[in-house]
Amino acid sequence: MDSRPMERLSKDIIQALLERSLLRSDQSIGANTPLVSSGLIDSFGLVEVLEILERVTGLSIPAGRIGPQDLDTIE
Repeated sequence: MDSRPMERLSKDIIQALLERSLLRSDQSIGANTPLVSSGLIDSFGLVEVLEILERVTGLSIPAGRIGPQDLDTIE
């Protein structure tokens, strides 16, 4: 796992979401902001979120074992 503190990982993930236009830059997003249940990210965006998480953390995450409830917040 990545050795960066969770706060830094959260910021990196938020930045990646903004860069991919999955979030608008005028939205205030934090590690505990609901992404899926609030409608900020739809089911199509979940695939990109999973890809971002793998890239930022260096982990391999099996898509079949992850659901929308698992990716509702960055934390």
